[in-house]
Amino acid sequence: MTCCVLSGTLNTANILTVTFCVAHRHHNGWLLRSMKMSCSFQPGDQAKAVVAQAVRQLPQSVRIWMKAAALEAETKAKKKVFRKGSFSLPPD
Repeated sequence: MTCCVLSGTLNTANILTVTFCVAHRHHNGWLLRSMKMSCSFQPGDQAKAVVAQAVRQLPQSVRIWMKAAALEAETKAKKKVFRKGSFSLPPD
């Protein structure tokens, strides 16, 4: 994957990472890396789509919900994301 990023084919690196994430859903570290890479190099709507996929795969991840809220521009939308996230997280 590193060689793909260094050679400038970010799309290829992203596809490889997402493919790995789908095959190995229990590796949330890879999913977070894929999400971070996608969000830093893609426009807002595409980044939100990647984060939405991450939320569907790992709804119990606090980091993913935080990133989803960070992508929202309005405070009202951020609160809505946090509210959805609070219902998805297991109780302490």
